[in-house]
Amino acid sequence: MKLEFYNPNTPTVNINLVMCGTEVCSADFKMPNHLREYYLIHYLKSGVVIFEENGRTHTVKSGDIFVIYPENITRYNNGAPDIPLEFCWIGFVGDAAEVCLANMGITRENPVMTLNNTGFVENTEKIVKLFEKKKYPSEFMLNSYLLGCFYSIEKSAKIEKKEYTNYVDSVITYIEDNYMKDISSTDIADFVKLNRSYLFKIFKKQTGISVSQYLIKHRIDKACEFFKEYNFTISQVAQMVGIEDVYYFSKLFKKVLGITPSEYKKGKLRSI
Repeated sequence: MKLEFYNPNTPTVNINLVMCGTEVCSADFKMPNHLREYYLIHYLKSGVVIFEENGRTHTVKSGDIFVIYPENITRYNNGAPDIPLEFCWIGFVGDAAEVCLANMGITRENPVMTLNNTGFVENTEKIVKLFEKKKYPSEFMLNSYLLGCFYSIEKSAKIEKKEYTNYVDSVITYIEDNYMKDISSTDIADFVKLNRSYLFKIFKKQTGISVSQYLIKHRIDKACEFFKEYNFTISQVAQMVGIEDVYYFSKLFKKVLGITPSEYKKGKLRSI
């Protein structure tokens, strides 16, 4: 029996290791403004880092990676001097480096990610040990460990994305089933059983709008359906989409659609 497969993936891996390392830092550790000519991924084993790049500030915690892009003005320092600060890192170059990072879920706009596995640390430590043993270690071995680092990031990103999708789908289903009740964004977070601020963060990242904005939009969409299909009053429709205060309903309606419910109903009648 013959088994033969062709790789459907578009070739992207054209990357070379530049450097690697690991360090336990002092309490007053500070890396001043600087530029790199290569890509550099730090994994934070312990501690807190304040990472600044392109005018943005990120708080990096244990278990996170942060990526420095070439030609970006960057600086970082110990954000919690009472907690030991420990890094490991890899630096690399290559025509496909940025594409590979994007495929792993990392971009210049989002250079920080939490990893849910130890693959990055394990592979980085293997690279360090290779250099400790030999001045010129095998290029194939180095690249296998470098790709192992990348795979650990990709695997974490895929799991995170799946979790995001599951939570977002649960929120949308809950809103569709309960929009007619007096529910709030807090009720939704309680139903999903997820930290409120974290849920709101991943929902907006996936949909582009907040949970409360999605709830309002869905209610107004349903209100438009009721106005089109039935001869309900504005007060009746407001109650049917979970809003008891008809004046508040009218205000939201106009904010979303640019016209009042009365104007919407008149427009509907004119089109009949």
